[in-house]
Amino acid sequence: MTAWLLGDPKYHMAYKCGVLWNPASSLHGLFASSDIPEWVLAESGRLDDSHLDAEKSRAADDAIWAASPMSVVSNVSAPALVVLGLADARVPPAGGLRWAQAASRARKARGEKEVDVISFEGQGHGITGPGCYEDAIASIAMWIEKTTI
Repeated sequence: MTAWLLGDPKYHMAYKCGVLWNPASSLHGLFASSDIPEWVLAESGRLDDSHLDAEKSRAADDAIWAASPMSVVSNVSAPALVVLGLADARVPPAGGLRWAQAASRARKARGEKEVDVISFEGQGHGITGPGCYEDAIASIAMWIEKTTI
């Protein structure tokens, strides 16, 4: 949701910063790599296409792109922090990294700071390993303080 809010064509300027925790930002990649590909179809309004595989129809492809935060990433103007569990099978980290790279390119082209990324080796979607969750929360709090003050 944060990726959508930061890139929303109408409201993206309303946000001072955003933190994305294992974001589902690239639905095309998520469809092919997640352990819940049917979620992508549901989010894009194409659950009736649950029979689709790599040979999905053009209509489904367009719907998945339109529902993907990657479709609005060039609008991101607020500083962003992406937090990733590198062993996330639910929302594999490659999509979050792609979003961070695309948002960084857009921000850099406007003379703005690139997107920050922190990652946790061996951690899944919840980043719940011993000390990892606490480190993630502390890192987020410090980043928000540094970014907004």
